Amino acid sequence: MNHQYKLLHQNNCGYISSCESCAHIQLGIGNLIHCMKPVDLEKMSNAIDRIDVHLELEDFCDVECILPNGQKVLMQSPDKSIFFAFSREEFSQLKELVENAVIMMEVRKSLSN
Repeated sequence: MNHQYKLLHQNNCGYISSCESCAHIQLGIGNLIHCMKPVDLEKMSNAIDRIDVHLELEDFCDVECILPNGQKVLMQSPDKSIFFAFSREEFSQLKELVENAVIMMEVRKSLSN
């Protein structure tokens, strides 16, 4: 299948695009490209919201850990064997990236109906 990806949103963290022919989502962060279904992006958005609540409440035990390259916010990907590790600033940018991409998906969905 020939994928035709169209940008949903982009910021300093990366980009999110969707394939016009099959609706798959492509999340690009640094040197990682993660492909998923639209429902997985919505699940990721919900996970980010839950993590953000923990950070706001300063309940770090479930969401942050010290790694060799510093303290990171951890988030499990839809592929349960992969974790994303972000600084707080990177996490904030990821949150903005995903929120705006989900909004754009909804706008495109509304316009196509």
